[in-house]
Amino acid sequence: MIRVLIVDDEPAARQGIRSLLASEQDIQVVGESGDGHDALEKLETLQPDVMFLDIQMPGLNGMELLQKGMETRRPYTIIVSAYENYSLQAFDVNARDYLLKPIDVNRFKKALLRLRNHINTQLRAGGMVDLGDLLKRAAPDPVKPAAPAASDRVPVKVGRRVRFLSLKHIRYVIADGNYVNMHMTSGEVIHTSERISQMETKLFPHHFIRTHRSIIINIDEVREVYIMGSCYEFLMTDGKRLASGVTYKKNVQSLLTAWKKSKDGRAG
Repeated sequence: MIRVLIVDDEPAARQGIRSLLASEQDIQVVGESGDGHDALEKLETLQPDVMFLDIQMPGLNGMELLQKGMETRRPYTIIVSAYENYSLQAFDVNARDYLLKPIDVNRFKKALLRLRNHINTQLRAGGMVDLGDLLKRAAPDPVKPAAPAASDRVPVKVGRRVRFLSLKHIRYVIADGNYVNMHMTSGEVIHTSERISQMETKLFPHHFIRTHRSIIINIDEVREVYIMGSCYEFLMTDGKRLASGVTYKKNVQSLLTAWKKSKDGRAG
């Protein structure tokens, strides 16, 4: 998943970019900023992969933001401006693309294509794979997730009651002794006495994958996958790193192989 921060002092402009990104399934808008100072903080806390950045803003303008952000993890930056005369300055501070307002939809799509090509190159160079994209491209049986059920919630026994948990809010599941800990996107950890094999059966049709005898992950909550020799390490959206087990790493490896074959086939 490509994480995006939108920085523009005009709410209508931010909403316009959100609307253009709404249909892009591999892109998640993680935050917005209306001024450069707030954006500088969000760059540090949210660590976005991409920033759509306006130039003319009160307080700290876009160019100053890029210069001050040199010491932080620099995201792929796409300038969005009503003025052409900043283009040379933008590329001097390593902006990757430059879009003029009002944004042309076809031009926007080309910018996204360049963005994806750049990120894919960086991932391959760093030994990383976007697992969400991987599963959408190719997933061999029996690992391929089945079609989602009608309900978006799953029943889980918690003490003497049953809670119905939102599937999209379950980040990952970790077995711990006689209990299974369900880590939610809200930060809550829910303890259940159900076995992890029971949880696997419930979650398998809903875009979850078991990567270890004691770990099940929500694929949509994976930020990056690192290839660590013959094993794999998953970086989750909360910063947690989860390793694949000896048995379950073969499932992930088969997905990687299928994904590579599908790409090679299209290239030919």
